Amino acid sequence: MLVIMGMFGTAAFFELRRSESSNSELITNDLVTLQSYIDNTVVQRIRQMDGLSAYLKFVRSTEREILDPFVGQLIMIDDPIIKNIAVIEGSTIRYQYPLNGNEASIGVDLTEVDAQRGSILKAMETLAPTINGPINLVQGGRGLVVRVPIALEEGNPDSFWGMISLVIDYEELIDQLIPIELLERYKLKIELIDRAGVVEELVFSTDEVVNAEMTRDVPVYGNFWRISAERDDPNKFSVAIYWLISLGALMVFVVTWLINKWMTYDHILNVEVAERTNELKETNEILEQYVAEFEEKQAELTIVNQQLEDSIEELEATQEQLVLTEKLAALGDLVASLAHEINTPLGVCVTLYSFIEDNINKLSKNLSSKKHELLIEEVKGFVEENNEALHLMGVNLKRSSELVSSFKMVAMDQYLDEYRIINLSEYVEEIINSIRPKYKKIDTMLTLDIDPAIRLYTYPGAISQIVTNLITNSVIHGFDGNQDGEMSFTATYVDERHVRIDYQDNGKGIDDEVREKIFTPFFTTKKNKGSTGLGMHILYNAAVQTLEGKVNLLRSSEGFRIQIVIPTTINDSKNASL
Repeated sequence: MLVIMGMFGTAAFFELRRSESSNSELITNDLVTLQSYIDNTVVQRIRQMDGLSAYLKFVRSTEREILDPFVGQLIMIDDPIIKNIAVIEGSTIRYQYPLNGNEASIGVDLTEVDAQRGSILKAMETLAPTINGPINLVQGGRGLVVRVPIALEEGNPDSFWGMISLVIDYEELIDQLIPIELLERYKLKIELIDRAGVVEELVFSTDEVVNAEMTRDVPVYGNFWRISAERDDPNKFSVAIYWLISLGALMVFVVTWLINKWMTYDHILNVEVAERTNELKETNEILEQYVAEFEEKQAELTIVNQQLEDSIEELEATQEQLVLTEKLAALGDLVASLAHEINTPLGVCVTLYSFIEDNINKLSKNLSSKKHELLIEEVKGFVEENNEALHLMGVNLKRSSELVSSFKMVAMDQYLDEYRIINLSEYVEEIINSIRPKYKKIDTMLTLDIDPAIRLYTYPGAISQIVTNLITNSVIHGFDGNQDGEMSFTATYVDERHVRIDYQDNGKGIDDEVREKIFTPFFTTKKNKGSTGLGMHILYNAAVQTLEGKVNLLRSSEGFRIQIVIPTTINDSKNASL
């Protein structure tokens, strides 16, 4: 009888080991499937940030007019998992896409948000992507936040510019990421760990996982998620059941029944194991196919990224060439207008010269004639006529000299791109003098109100581009080419380090559609009338990039209004590099 009990005990032991092996294979298969879901649901979406990161390194701007077109094409924002995409300059949120519903987060310094301070500082120090969450978002709701740092120099924390923040809707992610059958089968826990395996944050958990039967570390865009699984209702009492059966073997008729039953059950289990093995093979084949497709897509994405970088380089070169062409065309207009304006005073001088020459010849003939005696009145008349002629010649020559001097100063500043100290009021007067030949009614059209004490250490050429493009834009677009409108140019100190320029005309103004695109290169409402659409783009770059200022379009009940704030002294590091 003891032999029978020993046989049943041994059979129970091996049956338990076989059951555990089968369950281990099942858990492994389920965790591999869950890893595939993570790759397809999370990692694929995060990798979309690579293209946006490269674009931001190039433009270095958070202006919506610049980023919206690119982000709208790159990101499928109707994806329910992606809640929003933010661009953070330094540690402050400057841009949200989409903006609707996320307005509350604009301008928030994330180092002041307790739940996000750690991941922000870590990304700034290590320049490595981070995943933070789930957290309560500034704009409401809960989400996982992926940070992609942007450094202008690869691997140099001192060149840190900002980062991209991809916010993933936490509830929507969990619904798509974890199938219901896994939640019914296991207690699951997903944790964010560092490369040393230390748990940093809990991402997801069902009931408490006390004894994890299996764990799996999944790479997620430079981070790792550890998945722990425990069967929800494991067969913990298998050994006790088998030992009870072996004790019942004391009765002979029960022993026979148990042996037959065990043999039948073993056959069924073998059939099930064979079926599960075939299913596992099929699943592995599907996974291999997914991996191959993923690698193919990754290769395609690499090619697309390279093509995008090449296109950006070509676009940059083309844009620089077109901007230079626009500047040269503007210079050509100034030269033509200047030549036409100078022609008039020079013509007067030639006429007066001929007049004086005739008077001198007449006087000379009278002096050589012995019969003719000069009267004092004749000499006085000669002197008065020629003095008046010489005075008129002096006035016209001085006018020509002033035109040439103003043109020379403005043209050299605009195209040599050098910085120096200027008096803003006097320099704007020089600019107006240089364009007066082109806009003959400029003195009646334009009102200047500039603090005469304003002195700038800056790029005069950029100031010239701003003034000339504002006036040109008003005449061409606001007044439809007519010189009969009114413009005002005001400049005052904001504080000791900044100057505010306010410009306004009483033209026909701009609508909301034009307002959104006015600084976009090549956008113009006069394309069929020869306009290139680069004037306001050049103005924006001159104010923001060259002068390190800010541009703000203001709404007005009449005409066009813009406000520009620039520093009184350009950045010291920028000066040192020149």
